Amino acid sequence: MPRNANNGRTRLAAECERLLAGLRRGPLDSPTAASVHAIHNVARCVHELRAQGHRITSRLVWRVTPDGKRRKVARYTLESA
Repeated sequence: MPRNANNGRTRLAAECERLLAGLRRGPLDSPTAASVHAIHNVARCVHELRAQGHRITSRLVWRVTPDGKRRKVARYTLESA
């Protein structure tokens, strides 16, 4: 994976750090994580964070899209240790 020229971290590592910081503030759904926290592949970051030992639960919830359609999205919660 290409490294970020600014500080040597990979983009995935930076995205995972942003996701973890967001989850520490409370549950996040995948569209919010993507749009607010600029995470391109939320599921991959969740997988990476779980591999690092973070306890993250997920469940499907209904959300209304900006065009008024209902769809299921993943909602992630960081469980306390």
